[in-house]
Amino acid sequence: MSAFFEQHRQRYYDLLLAVSRRGAWHEWVGFFLRGVAEQERDALSCAKRLQDLQAKWHRRLAFARKSALLLRLADKLFESPLVTIPLAKDYLNVTYVRAQRIVDKLVQPNILQPLDTEKKYGRKFIAREIFQVIGEKEVE
Repeated sequence: MSAFFEQHRQRYYDLLLAVSRRGAWHEWVGFFLRGVAEQERDALSCAKRLQDLQAKWHRRLAFARKSALLLRLADKLFESPLVTIPLAKDYLNVTYVRAQRIVDKLVQPNILQPLDTEKKYGRKFIAREIFQVIGEKEVE
């Protein structure tokens, strides 16, 4: 709801003031319900786009006959679209070197992109397409 209120900030404040000054609850409730409906449509649309992206990644990785661990890490990106090698290692319960190879295999088809290309250690990788779908600013 905060995105809706931010988008309609002045109307939000005006209606709150009207409630406190003259008890204009009917207008406030109508505005609030319109916001709920709009946010619901946005959330459903976003969920559908994320499902479509996940299916696209599965097709891309299945076509290349990649391992189940690779698909598992790709799916994990929908929970946390920022990953490091140690995080991948812990999540997949594999060695550091194996985790590094799996992450590299997600970089090749452009599912992951390195955030800090100059660093050799402690690099972060981001699934930019997920951030594009949800419309959030990327973490640097």
